[in-house]
Amino acid sequence: MRFSSRDVVLALAALVAVACTSKEAPSVGGAPAQGATATCGDSAQNGAETDVDCGGSACAPCAVNKGCFAATDCASGVCTNKTCVAPSCSDGVRNGDESAVDCGGGCAPCPAVVVPPADSGPTPDSGPAPTCSDGAKNGTETDTDCGGACAACVDGKACVAGGDCASGSCKGNVCAAPTCADGVKNGAETDADCGGATCPVCPTNKACVGPNDCASLVCTTSSCAAPTCTDGIKNGDELAKDCGGTCEGCAVGVVCKVPSDCATGVCAAGSCQPASCGDHVKNGSETGRDCGGGTCPACGAGEGCAGPSDCVSGVCTTGKCNDYVTAPPLTASVGATTASATRFLYSGANPVQVGVGAGAIVAEHAAALRGRVIDRNDAPVSDVRVTVVGRPEFGHTSTHADGTFDMAVNGGVAMVLDFTKTGVLGVQRTVDPAWGEYRALDDIVVTALDAKVTTVDLPAMTTPVVAQGTPMTDDDGTRKATMVFMPGTQANMKIGATLVPLTQLHVRATEYTVGPKGLKAMPGSLPPSSKYTYAVELSVDEAIAAGASSVVFSQPVPTYVDNFLGMPVGALVPVGYYDRKLGRWAAEPNGRVLKVLSITSGAADLDVDGSGIAANASALAGLGITIHEQQKIAETYAAGSSFWRASLTHFTGYDLNWGGGPPPGAGPPPGPPPPPKKDDPCERRGSIIGCNDQTLGEDIPIPGTPYSLRYDSAHAPGRKEDFSFEVPIAGATLPPNVLRIDVQVNVAGRSFKQTFAASPNQTFKFTWDGLDAFGRRLPGRQRADGTIAYVYKVVYMAARADLIRSFAELSGDQIATDRTRGEIMLQQTFTRPVGVPATPSLGGWLLSAHHTYSLGDGVLYFGDGSRQRADSLGETITTVAGNGTLGYNGDGILATAAQLANPHIAQPMRDGSMLIVDYQNHRLRKVSPTGVISTFAGTGVSGHNGDEGLAINAQLHSPSARSRPTGSSTLTPARAARASRGTAAQPRQPSSIIPTSSTSRPTARCTSATRTTIATARCRPTASSRPRSATARQATTESVNRDRSTS
Repeated sequence: MRFSSRDVVLALAALVAVACTSKEAPSVGGAPAQGATATCGDSAQNGAETDVDCGGSACAPCAVNKGCFAATDCASGVCTNKTCVAPSCSDGVRNGDESAVDCGGGCAPCPAVVVPPADSGPTPDSGPAPTCSDGAKNGTETDTDCGGACAACVDGKACVAGGDCASGSCKGNVCAAPTCADGVKNGAETDADCGGATCPVCPTNKACVGPNDCASLVCTTSSCAAPTCTDGIKNGDELAKDCGGTCEGCAVGVVCKVPSDCATGVCAAGSCQPASCGDHVKNGSETGRDCGGGTCPACGAGEGCAGPSDCVSGVCTTGKCNDYVTAPPLTASVGATTASATRFLYSGANPVQVGVGAGAIVAEHAAALRGRVIDRNDAPVSDVRVTVVGRPEFGHTSTHADGTFDMAVNGGVAMVLDFTKTGVLGVQRTVDPAWGEYRALDDIVVTALDAKVTTVDLPAMTTPVVAQGTPMTDDDGTRKATMVFMPGTQANMKIGATLVPLTQLHVRATEYTVGPKGLKAMPGSLPPSSKYTYAVELSVDEAIAAGASSVVFSQPVPTYVDNFLGMPVGALVPVGYYDRKLGRWAAEPNGRVLKVLSITSGAADLDVDGSGIAANASALAGLGITIHEQQKIAETYAAGSSFWRASLTHFTGYDLNWGGGPPPGAGPPPGPPPPPKKDDPCERRGSIIGCNDQTLGEDIPIPGTPYSLRYDSAHAPGRKEDFSFEVPIAGATLPPNVLRIDVQVNVAGRSFKQTFAASPNQTFKFTWDGLDAFGRRLPGRQRADGTIAYVYKVVYMAARADLIRSFAELSGDQIATDRTRGEIMLQQTFTRPVGVPATPSLGGWLLSAHHTYSLGDGVLYFGDGSRQRADSLGETITTVAGNGTLGYNGDGILATAAQLANPHIAQPMRDGSMLIVDYQNHRLRKVSPTGVISTFAGTGVSGHNGDEGLAINAQLHSPSARSRPTGSSTLTPARAARASRGTAAQPRQPSSIIPTSSTSRPTARCTSATRTTIATARCRPTASSRPRSATARQATTESVNRDRSTS
């Protein structure tokens, strides 16, 4: 027989009634009397009862609203929240007046049930077999008439597995409603957890009904298809229909994120821009970058071309404009100058330096620069555009297939070269060529952007977002840059003077300072007091595409670098950024070395001062560290880790560099070598012998004339001695800790380098082959510029604690670290003439009345074989500034009419100007090449104010100047004075000038600078000069002028 649950309940009630017929003594006060047994009628809840006299295993089931622990405790068979509830037609229990579960009686009628014969069950007299409609949970069912072998159960019914449920989802043995994350295709979904009206769109190859079910918006044969660039729909990473992202570039005006999204390659302010001849991109009909194609100017060497008309040279070979222009030959009888030897670079039919303004390069001031651009693998990089920052009159040139470039400029002033190419980070280098110098630069290394990019959606941020660069490893260790963007941060990219909002950023961190070429890859030349440590470019793809100079944030972005050099915890970190517009580094607020001591409740406990104790909330707040940042630090760094932290408000190239100097006891190489030997003809009968110079001469009179023909072997092209020189590089002893000795000689655009061991008593001998950078033999004496350097390991200096911004400032206190990345050189420079004088001759014979002045060595060669050096002329004193009256009467007047107050230490500058310290006027004065005086630094008011402003707005107190052995001079304090460094028109920065004492001979030679008052005084002949006839002196002057006019 089968019994219903109600039958079971009634039977239990009967049993309880029987058990309760025998009672003990009545209880008092609701509790059983002492010694009495709990019963189901003692008016108290005791024993196993769930309420007063009901529930539990012994008493009758409880009525509605009585307490319970299980369904069997309730007469209704339903216990919810430990309370018996009234029967209902949906509680899944047969109760009340129901004839079956939730049907019959006051509920809906029950379906007809066919009752099989009594003996048809599994055992005789066991009643009917279970069915899926008998109103009872039986058989394999997981709930009444559902689950198991029956139909799937609706939501809320019991289950064992997903197959028991109509939703396919069984959670905690209960059928759950369909969701978009239950891993089952249910509800309106077209595939598991995707498609339909409520779930996300489906990825490729998932089932679909229509295009809106698919992420690609393409549903083909009931399956989502992958996006293509020809499906006529904006999908995938496209920015518009079938363009942008990995597809071809979009048309002008279409939205974009990066340059490659646009057909023109120009994305600015979030939209594709039209092609132009000045967008620094090869686009439109151009054959090269901003050149060729008929609409833009012809291309220079190394740029692409389709035909001769695309090239300035008119020569297009294998798709490139004449990769290297052949330098024209030089006239052997005329001395070559830098101006004459390099004029072809920017003039004539085949210039490689394009866009040079008419008259921009002055012959007397001309200089030339030569260098090579490579990547980190030593491969040459072609088509790198080279310009001079702020000097458009010098035009531009490009690197050739071998990575080299040559550029003509005016010397005498410092300038910044800018190297740019799409796909690599821009690099700048500060150079300071002298007049007539052809300088060979160190290799320039360009760096590709880091491949790792992080998308930062600023408006969508609710928690901090971390962006990191690729970890870099070299001999110094492993490190990476980490940036943390806080919710609420806003960003603007700076384009000129305009700020353009950004909402989504694609952030990269590209380290420059990796491996042995790190120093040559720096974004800009470092200040002398800042030593090579770590530099990184923090960039945003959108800003690069728009040509923005930087990205500015509304609140600081904490930035970390692993402490790979083991700097002490709590040490200040000098921070600087590179300003490409101004071509210089600028200081930012100091960072700090931090250490994670432990992690508590998901937040990092930080040591910020090296004490080993976690900083309190006040100390952290002083550094701008919030609890949210502490949590991100805990996610990024393990306990025991240390790192450098800086707060940055804009993204560009950054340098985290400590200052430094040489180790104790370090010293420079020996002083400059002695000047060439003085001429001593040492004439002897039958011939003319130069004893010191080891030359041979002969003089033959020309009959009927006062002239003669002269032969001098010093002018012979094969004379090797004139192409060689020796310089001492080490004396009997060396300073301690010298790592090596580096010697470099630059001549005619070529660089010769040699490294020596750090050993005493060494001499360097140099021999030039007479060829320039283009393989031409240069006639005339040429200038060789040399450097002798003692190389030491850098000793890092602690940052100045008294400065908020200590970048490039030295404290003098050594920092405690056993690792260092940089080297420092203490050096001496020298200049020597090399080569044979270029003198017009007749088969090697000179005419006695024909004199030639050589700019290469500053020597006047007379036709009779004698010589006169320009710097051996007498020291005639000529007033160049000051009228003899103590005082100050303004600027902009002739220097000889100016009043000065105790002037001293006049110093010539490389541009032909002269600096004068106007001591009691508290000014540094400058006399221009035209003789006009102006104020270079100082307001005239004694004081110590004006740091980081213009030099002319700074207060000085009795300034003086100090020459340095490196060939430069800086303004220094006098009588507790404070010195400002810089130029009158720019913020103060190191300024180099040629040192000389008031009694030394001037370093300038007799060139066109004789127009100036100062130079006239330098070149004036004196009674101590070798006697000459009036005609000879006149010829000398004419020869100088002729040489100058053609140089």
